[in-house]
Amino acid sequence: MGIFGSKNSELTKEQCDKLNDLLPNSLRKGTWKINDFKNQNMEEVHIHNRMKNYIKSKIDLYKKAEDSIVKLQVEIDLKASSKIKLFNTEIYEAKPIGLVDVGIVKKFGTASTGNRFENGLLGYAIEQSLDDAWAKGNSQEVSVNEVKELLKLKAFKLFPNCNLIYKYDVDFREIGSSGNVFVYLRGTACAGENDEVTLEIEKGRQEVEKRNKEIDKMKEDVEMMKIQMDKIPKTPEEIDSKLK
Repeated sequence: MGIFGSKNSELTKEQCDKLNDLLPNSLRKGTWKINDFKNQNMEEVHIHNRMKNYIKSKIDLYKKAEDSIVKLQVEIDLKASSKIKLFNTEIYEAKPIGLVDVGIVKKFGTASTGNRFENGLLGYAIEQSLDDAWAKGNSQEVSVNEVKELLKLKAFKLFPNCNLIYKYDVDFREIGSSGNVFVYLRGTACAGENDEVTLEIEKGRQEVEKRNKEIDKMKEDVEMMKIQMDKIPKTPEEIDSKLK
């Protein structure tokens, strides 16, 4: 065919078209030369290596997408569990599943003389979150609400069909006079009527399914590119046989 007549001859139009058909859009060129198939140790030059690096980038991409599903599942659990409803009453119209409790140390303020909980003042303030003495957003209310979310998340993870918690109760004890408080929440995990939890679970399931389909498509594309790469010449001597 005469392409070896000079040191860096151009491939024929037919050969360029054949090669471009094997490549993703980002690697295609209007004109290909002999040098594109030389210097296999130079990854930025050799077309076979450039294709190999491209495939590796796509593999890294779908692996990152797989990792994102793990994070997504955590987000789904958090959203779904946040919709669990708490009741401090006896169980009604729900099936009890099991006991759930959680305890954590929180810092509610500066050190005290140790009698901060006399007369149940803090207890009243926590239970009555709208009380003027405990403005919404202060550290005390925020801390208790954080532990509530932990309680609901633990119930959801222990009992996946839990969507209600009955006999909810909260207790707290100051640890010495340090200002640190042990907050302890408990209740009975139950399964009953709560469409909000169901909706969040379904939305999450659909999103996971969508992402898994996208990942499957990415994997299929990678396997196809591997097949295509085997058809790409590695050396100038393979051009005639592989791009005929």
